[in-house]
Amino acid sequence: PTQGPLLLFAAAFDEVTLAPWQLIYAVVYPLVCAMLLYRLAHRLFIRYVIERSGV
Repeated sequence: PTQGPLLLFAAAFDEVTLAPWQLIYAVVYPLVCAMLLYRLAHRLFIRYVIERSGV
């Protein structure tokens, strides 16, 4: 999930020129990964912390 932001940094310092699909990839891919990891962490938190505490 770090390749996208690295592409943006490289483009900011004129090291590379991004195609439109690369720009979309650089923005959307980390957001999707963060969303999926948040949902996984939330589900596991409920399963292993909330349900086992008896609340």
